[in-house]
Amino acid sequence: MATPGLRELAAARGLWVGACVAARPLADDPEYGEALRRECNLLTPENDMKWGPIHPTRERYDFSRADAIVQFAAAHGMAVHGHTLAWHNQNPEWLAPAADSRAGAIGILREHIAAVAGRYAERVDVWDVVNEAVAGDGTLRGTLWLERIGPDYLEIAFRAAAAAAPRARLVYNDFGAEPTNAKADGIYQLLRRLLDVGVPLHGVGFQCHLTDKGVDLESFARNLERFAGLGLELYVTEMDVRLPLGTPGQTSALGTPLPATPESLGHQAAIYGGVLETCLAFPTFRAFQTWGIADRYSWIPRRFAGTGAALPLDDQYHPKPAYAALHERLAAA
Repeated sequence: MATPGLRELAAARGLWVGACVAARPLADDPEYGEALRRECNLLTPENDMKWGPIHPTRERYDFSRADAIVQFAAAHGMAVHGHTLAWHNQNPEWLAPAADSRAGAIGILREHIAAVAGRYAERVDVWDVVNEAVAGDGTLRGTLWLERIGPDYLEIAFRAAAAAAPRARLVYNDFGAEPTNAKADGIYQLLRRLLDVGVPLHGVGFQCHLTDKGVDLESFARNLERFAGLGLELYVTEMDVRLPLGTPGQTSALGTPLPATPESLGHQAAIYGGVLETCLAFPTFRAFQTWGIADRYSWIPRRFAGTGAALPLDDQYHPKPAYAALHERLAAA
């Protein structure tokens, strides 16, 4: 009898487990698609539903890559977690000049959400409606949307998403707010205010882009508890755990990047397992996703020089100790 993959174990617990996915390797690398099919019952487009790729000019949308991902998910019985409808990054060049007034910015935001969320209303199960709207000190981050519309842009975005995709779960998503800190406090107060005025908000996403220092799990649990107390679903949306692989530019005698050590991989596994185990204690926990399925296509080495090996599968799609830790937690009764 074959050993079940993560998706089978997660489904047995009524959970989603997944990864972000990019259209190019999905088309070009059969092993990539096979790993996704085996391990995931939920996919998030890594970049292909963000404003820049999907709405490149004022009058034109390009749904081709997003459609390919959604079609792949449908063909293999996977849910889709859309990412993202309002963010300060990866926006097209035309957006800032066009959104030149409050009324103009609101109109563009509503139009975009209606077009994108509406197109996938029957296929996207969860949306990151607003991404990373809070700064490290807990205040609203200075963004185009805040500047041109004001703080109510979040309410406008969530209401537009609910109108366009009434069956989807609507999530606020952010990083660096896993433990209780100023940013987490700011997000908590923000989401409580939105709920108090009846905004259709269903969940909160914790990205969990972590280093080898991990996260204080007791603090993380306290944080999850207070968000669950608001009636919100809990999502781990983008987890990876980057490991130091040597100083930037340092390589082995063969010119290849230095590998992670068995000790660092074991430590990484403990971080992955601890985060998942902490989340499983909460009945409103819905999904655990990593930002990529295997190290081969991870964004980490490009973004954080001298680090890598951040995902549960290595660059040859072999399971690492982190994979075993996730498998063990999901298999536990």
